[in-house]
Parts: sequence; structure tokens; C-alpha cells
Amino acid sequence: MKKFHAISISLGIILLLIIIHKTDLAGLLHELIGLSWWVIPLFLIQLVAETFHAFAWRYCLGPPYSKISFFYLWKIHMSGFAINYLTPTVHVGGEITRATLLAGIKRDVGSASAVIVGKLADALALLLFVSVGSIAVFLNLSLPTGVWPALLSGSILLGTGLIAFLFIQKFGYLGAVVRWLVRHNIGGSLLRSGAVMVSELDRDLQNFYQKRPYSLPLSIFWHVIGYSCVLGQVIMFLYATDPAISLRVGAGIGFLQEWFDLVTFTVPLGLGVQEGSRMLAFKSVGLGMLSGLAFALVQRMSLIFCAVIGLAEYSALLPATERKPSYSLVKVFRDCGKL
Repeated sequence: MKKFHAISISLGIILLLIIIHKTDLAGLLHELIGLSWWVIPLFLIQLVAETFHAFAWRYCLGPPYSKISFFYLWKIHMSGFAINYLTPTVHVGGEITRATLLAGIKRDVGSASAVIVGKLADALALLLFVSVGSIAVFLNLSLPTGVWPALLSGSILLGTGLIAFLFIQKFGYLGAVVRWLVRHNIGGSLLRSGAVMVSELDRDLQNFYQKRPYSLPLSIFWHVIGYSCVLGQVIMFLYATDPAISLRVGAGIGFLQEWFDLVTFTVPLGLGVQEGSRMLAFKSVGLGMLSGLAFALVQRMSLIFCAVIGLAEYSALLPATERKPSYSLVKVFRDCGKL
């Protein structure tokens, strides 16, 4: 996994350097300066989107976690967002952070199941948002050859995997392989203790789907609202740079960028990929790639803005026993990098 992280980051940096080398830096600076005060709402709308995602996660929590205040839950969500975005953990480190912080309330498998269901709800919401939005918008837009087949095949593949993961959770098959190995005396005592824990997690997940059948759809709904805010970020940027651009074109860019994010989530920090995908999205609807790069940079800064807030919240949430002089964010990043 470390090699994968290193290779991904290296390739991302190379791609980013190539993009910068081929960019009209003077024109890019002119685009960014032209935004003026619009930068403030462009930053804030990203924070609003994350707030909706935190609200969506609330529906994935069982007792006693469902009784904690929303503000406390928001701080846990933002902490996980910061670790996910700023560390090369392929969206694993942030989920471990959320589960660990929840476990500080009650140490049981409920914190893990809340994170697992929450991650599934988020992924299903993004897939639904991209799929429905793409059909609604792209039918009226002329896209380059190859974009539609890629969208369709990628969405089908991801959708199949997510639906399979949903059934695995719903019917308690998450630990099926571990239990099979234990039954055949493979793995020893370590695996047997792991089988007990994962079986308990399976039961907790089954209880969630049986007793709260509407929680997952409600979580998906609020995640979709969160992704709609990001769509609004694109439209706001276009209005700030050229008010004559239609809403349909802005929506097309928004859906296309979200699809790129969906299929490239394993790239740490989205280095190079985020910038390249935004430039391609802008070009696909007939706009300049320079504007796409300017938007990508503004969006990256808004994500860093949210991540900094998340890091501050994470530091505040650390238990007093862990808040020692030797404990630093550098250590957090190093520990997450070991995943």
C-alpha cells in the first residue's frame, strides 16, 4: 500500500507540473483576480456541503451515538474529512479517525458499523447524483467521443460493486470468509478472535437494516443535497467569470467533475487529477481549459480551507490523555501513512 501511495503521489505531481508548464500563467492569474470577493462564497459553499454530509451521516448512527449533538457529530465528520484529504490513505484514514472518535463515546462495534454504512450511503449518493444528473444534462450537450461510454461503463461497474456491498452488509456476510477459515482451523487464535469481532459487526449491521429501513435512503438524500451544493459552486464560479454562460452548461461541468472524482478517489489529494479533470470538464462543454484550471485551484483552496477547520476540530476532540507535547499532526500523518 505504501508503494501504491508513493507511485500515485509521484504521478500526480508529475501531471500537475505538466499542466502548470503548459498553462498561460498570466492568463490564469487574470482569471483568479477577476473573481474578487466571489472567492468567499465559493469557499463557504464547500463548508455548507460538508455540513450536509455530516447531517446525512447522522442517519447512519445507532444508539447511543444517534443522541449526540449535531455540532459534536459535525466536528467528528470534519476531522475525518481533514485526514482523508490531507493524508495519502485512500479515504481509509479519515474513516478510522471517525470510528475512533465515536468509540470514545462507547467502545463497541457500533462506531465501526456507523462508519461503514455512512461510507456506503455517501458512495451510493454520489453515484446516483452523477448518473441521474448526467442523463438529464448531457443529452442536451455535445461531448467528445468516448466520454459517454466511459461514463456508462464506469457507473455500471461502480454501481454493481456498491449494490453487492449493500447486500453483504444487509445479510451479514462481511465476515463470511473469516468464519469459513475459522471453521476449517485456518489462522489460529488471532483469526478466531477476529471472527468474533467481525461476527458482532455483522449482527450490528443486520440490526441497522432491519430496525431502521428508512435510514439509508434518508442518508443518501441528504448526501445528494451536499453534492448539489458543489454543483452550485461550479455555477457560482461561472456566473462570477461570465454571467452569459447557461445554467445547463454549469450543471454539465458539475456532474462531469463529480464523476471524475468518483472514479479517481484512490489518488491521494487528487494531485494533478483534480486539475486535469476540471480542465477536461470545461473543455467538454466548449469552455476554455484555462477557466477549468482556475476553477480547480479555487476548489482545491476551498477543500484545504475545510481541511484546516477539520484539523482544528480533530485537535480539540483528542482525549486529554492523548494530548501530550509529543503528539503532533506530523505523527498523525505518519501513522495514517502506514495504512
